[in-house]
Amino acid sequence: MIQQFYIVLLLSIISNTSFATGYSTKESPPDYYFSPLAVQTYQLVTSLRFTEAYENLKILKQADPKNLTSVYIEDYIDFLALVISEDQTLYDKLFRNKEIRLNKLKNGSVNSPYFYYFQAEVYLHWGAIQIKFGNYFSALSDTYKAYVLLEKNRKAFPDFVLNNKSLGILHAIIGTVPNRYRTGLKLISGMDGTIEQGLNEIKTVLEYSEKNNLIFVNETRVIYTFLLLHLANQPDDAWHKLVTVDMNYENNPLLAYVYANVAYHSGRNDETIRILLKRSTDKKYFPFWLSDLLLARAKLNHLDKDAIFYIERFVSNYKGQSYLKEANLLSAWYYAIFNDPIKSQLHLKLIKAVGDDNLETDKAALKEAETGHLSPLPLLKARLLFDGAYGLKALKILEASSINDFSSKEYKLEYLYRLGRILQLLNRKNDSIDQFKKVINLGSEDGFYYACNAALQVGMMYEMDKLCAEAKKYYKLCLNLDPEEYANSLHTRAKSGLQRCK
Repeated sequence: MIQQFYIVLLLSIISNTSFATGYSTKESPPDYYFSPLAVQTYQLVTSLRFTEAYENLKILKQADPKNLTSVYIEDYIDFLALVISEDQTLYDKLFRNKEIRLNKLKNGSVNSPYFYYFQAEVYLHWGAIQIKFGNYFSALSDTYKAYVLLEKNRKAFPDFVLNNKSLGILHAIIGTVPNRYRTGLKLISGMDGTIEQGLNEIKTVLEYSEKNNLIFVNETRVIYTFLLLHLANQPDDAWHKLVTVDMNYENNPLLAYVYANVAYHSGRNDETIRILLKRSTDKKYFPFWLSDLLLARAKLNHLDKDAIFYIERFVSNYKGQSYLKEANLLSAWYYAIFNDPIKSQLHLKLIKAVGDDNLETDKAALKEAETGHLSPLPLLKARLLFDGAYGLKALKILEASSINDFSSKEYKLEYLYRLGRILQLLNRKNDSIDQFKKVINLGSEDGFYYACNAALQVGMMYEMDKLCAEAKKYYKLCLNLDPEEYANSLHTRAKSGLQRCK
């Protein structure tokens, strides 16, 4: 799957790409600038207050018709609405806006650093949208066009700091591409980058934005936080980067989700619940139903009986096809834990009938559904408690069982893996590494993800102890294993680890 992805990437950049050169009549061209009204409108958009933003845009266009910043802001609304909702009907309605807006932006002043920058941002927006809707070739094509424009802008305006905001994202993502593909990518397209380079570029933009009160400061901080979390393997740093500033997430559902997501993935389950329960659900905001799914996960990790309310509210309102298999798996787990095996089996069967399986969490849910059964209750409860970072409670459950309580090799393997993860959470590093090595020895030939993630975790622990030779050995082992679940994300993290170890 990964190999096919990069082959498509290489093919997509071979095609010729041309860009308009700008306004050519004698009349002074439109320009790009953030007037006070444009700033206010942008802030409404990033708060998901789209109705008010559209009202502002009408005024902005009438009062300042030559300010093409309104075109960029409109596209930002489409980007957020489609990525958040995954609504196919809305996508069909809005898709034609992409070329219309690009044509308008190309009529602006070539003397402005925003001339190429805003065009690149539109391509990046639609690249992300196309990924959400499964149009991968179009996504790769749009991303390449954005890269070309950003590099052109950096040469024309080397001091324009926002170039590094967008290029930093692309360089970090390119840094996760395996070396054997990245060489060809650079040769054909000139596209290159590393995770460290991308992080440094985003950090530079963030520091400049904070000192100069740039309107993109919150957006840049979120980008930097997510790169720290998912590519640099620094969850605590990511969390502290957010909480050291007040971004008022209670009145911004998008920021609330960001805070909760980082809290969840940095082992702060109680904080995740607190943040999402405090978020505003006023109807003036564009609905963000994914927050309900995240809250349901956190509630289930705490073994709370009201978790099902948030799962059902998500399923009832979400317009997309992603996450539905995962949501039904959460329901199956919920009813298994709370002693309703009939409903648990019903939701396990529903997984096969609903949604798509483009996301790894949906793929994993489908694989579990295809077995026709869930893990034994001690393993399931230990898994959920571990996901919530409730290590002592999870360990108590496993210590009440033993590996001999499980008849199948799969569940013996899962028992060892869960025990290793819990010991790792409790900072019992040596015990954890011993358990993970047992998992690798027992499960490397099977299709389960346990051995692959065990190798990744051992690599990460050795890296933390500055034992880079050992870390690289286990990162490479992780890459040599190809489980049926989570392969992409595990391999991406292993590749990031190898980059860091250099």
